[in-house]
Amino acid sequence: MRRTHAAAGLAIGFALAGQTHQPLLNACAYGLLTQVCALVPDLDIKLHLKHRGVTHSLLALLLISLGAWYTMPLLLPYVALGYGSHLFLDFLTVWGIPILWPVQRRFRLMRLSTGGRIDSLLAVGALCAALYCVVGMIRL
Repeated sequence: MRRTHAAAGLAIGFALAGQTHQPLLNACAYGLLTQVCALVPDLDIKLHLKHRGVTHSLLALLLISLGAWYTMPLLLPYVALGYGSHLFLDFLTVWGIPILWPVQRRFRLMRLSTGGRIDSLLAVGALCAALYCVVGMIRL
């Protein structure tokens, strides 16, 4: 669900910013960037594309990452990890994703239900991880 993707992106962005010893203000900006990138694959719905189609593939991740590298190389890890976190989380669901698009076969690692209890636990866990990262940056 959107909340899980957003929370995971935020946690990853904060964790990465903390590892690179970014000031808190930068870390917040990077966390928000990663959070936004974690939501991008679901723009397929707004673009009237097949949901969990091309935007949920390694090809899309590669193209997004190349675009980030070409325009702003310093942002590449945040963009790639945010986008990739979305693919990974959807890879855990019953429906899976066509990670090898244009091959239409969907792959999955587990059979979690979107919107189920585990999905909610993942969202809460990611928010706790994000908070932990921020608290750690404040103590520096």
